Amino acid sequence: MANPTRSAQGFVPQNGWHAYMDRLEVVQLTAGTVLGRGDLVSLSGTGNTSGKNASVARIAAVTGAPSHLFYGSQEVEENDTQHYYDGVSAVLGLALRVTPDMIFEIMEDADGGALDQDNIGNVADIATVTDASSATGRSSMVIDSSSAATGASKLMVLLNIARYINNEEGEYALWNVKLNELQLDTEFEGV
Repeated sequence: MANPTRSAQGFVPQNGWHAYMDRLEVVQLTAGTVLGRGDLVSLSGTGNTSGKNASVARIAAVTGAPSHLFYGSQEVEENDTQHYYDGVSAVLGLALRVTPDMIFEIMEDADGGALDQDNIGNVADIATVTDASSATGRSSMVIDSSSAATGASKLMVLLNIARYINNEEGEYALWNVKLNELQLDTEFEGV
């Protein structure tokens, strides 16, 4: 049985976002950027004029080394009540600093050869990145199945196929991964 066609969700922390809410940091978004929840971003500047919030931008496929995982944008209403939204272009956002020990779930693309059990332990990159979904506010990041290889020069290490009913090897499969190329940490060798 083939996997159902799924919408991309980007990188989702294995224990869910609720496990990391106390670790979210305020970041400054690059002007005109629309990020989605689950986009990997990297530090890209000095921050705002007060120097309090680091600037971030979405990483590029193949060459990106993330520092944070984007959670949502922050908008301040007239009464100064703060609200957070998925996929809204705003000046400030919330992001989670990523570390080598964190496990994420991400969907495999539907292009090229499908990943299988033989790819466990390999490293892989994300496919070409586009703006977040305007309908869901979620990231469009997915695993580039054709990039799986041994070595250390890829974004993530493939740990296993996520254990769900209706999730099996092939297009749109959900995988558990660890990030390999981090802006602020070191790499692992794929096997």
